[in-house]
Amino acid sequence: MKSFFEIVFASLVALFIFSILFLLFLGGLIGTQEIAPRVEKKTLLTLNLQVPISDRQPRQKFADVLDAALQERAQGRQTLREVVTAIDRAAEDERITGLFIKGNVVRDGYYSGWATLREVREAIDRFRQSGKPVVTWQESLDEATLYVVSSAQKIVLHPLGLMEFNGLAAEVIYFKDAFEKYGIDVQVTRVGKYKSAVEPFLRSHMSEENREQLQAVNPILKCPLFS
Repeated sequence: MKSFFEIVFASLVALFIFSILFLLFLGGLIGTQEIAPRVEKKTLLTLNLQVPISDRQPRQKFADVLDAALQERAQGRQTLREVVTAIDRAAEDERITGLFIKGNVVRDGYYSGWATLREVREAIDRFRQSGKPVVTWQESLDEATLYVVSSAQKIVLHPLGLMEFNGLAAEVIYFKDAFEKYGIDVQVTRVGKYKSAVEPFLRSHMSEENREQLQAVNPILKCPLFS
């Protein structure tokens, strides 16, 4: 009989803990869903580049949602679709009078990559072509941030702001000479001139075909700012 009550008590405790965790999880999901603000006339759309941009919907782990709910804060992520859609809709919305860009591009893992920034910049170009002004205020500028905000009609930099441009490059490490030195033989099957995945093991320098395709797939090289 005693063991029966122990089992019942343990089950009730487990059920109570599960209910608390479920309520916290549900509250976290509700809390992270922001209610869209009411758009008034003469509203200025703001794009904060410091919030990392993902090209897919971020995965929300239970621990992250629970932590955000307990600390009453939203997770700092925005998707590429949200950013591009907001800019495109604002270009056609008569209540939106302009676009204000702030903050430096912040990369967090694979967030805010060059391909993502290219799509954001193209959306800003479309917004500007609608006839509405695009203005940016920056405390510092680097290559990625300048690439995005270069579409603005006016770029304002803090008088004591920092500008740092280290250049853009694509590097490939080649191992042929090292393999020959240590007697390592590499045997591969290669079809086509542009199959460059195995080039580092077969060559000591970049082929013209690989150089051509690296330049073609680099979205930054197509930007007048860096061309």
